[in-house]
Amino acid sequence: MRNLKANLCLNIFLVTLLTVSSAESAFAYAGENEDGWDYAFSIGEKCGETGSDGIPVGQMGANFCMAKALKVADAEMNAIYKKLLSVLVEDKMLRDSQRAWLKFRDLECKLRTSGMGEGSATQYFVDSCNLDLTLKRTKDLNHLDTGSYCNGCPVRK
Repeated sequence: MRNLKANLCLNIFLVTLLTVSSAESAFAYAGENEDGWDYAFSIGEKCGETGSDGIPVGQMGANFCMAKALKVADAEMNAIYKKLLSVLVEDKMLRDSQRAWLKFRDLECKLRTSGMGEGSATQYFVDSCNLDLTLKRTKDLNHLDTGSYCNGCPVRK
């Protein structure tokens, strides 16, 4: 019964997600969704049921789309991280923080998707979780880089 409820919730979510029309191809983060929490939600809308040519992409296409968005977000986060490493007097704390954050992200997403099983949509939701947390981490690193929202920011060279 529990698996039936989980599958029903997943199916309702997928139908909702897949009925959203496809947006333009850029994956740039444009803002938070209405509740301001899940940063990956707006990108999930872009990985909807049809491609730019109007042809249905199905789950495999949606998985590819989300993986591509995660790759772009990861590259952006890594670029800011490397920039910070190059300008900080002491970079050990940033390195340690990033390593701990990566472990947290992986474990958090494992927890958030632990009830999914091994279906074809599982990787989509794992990537969506990773994307959400990566976008949030990028925002945090940007704050460190610009000095905004940072009390006692790390000393720069």
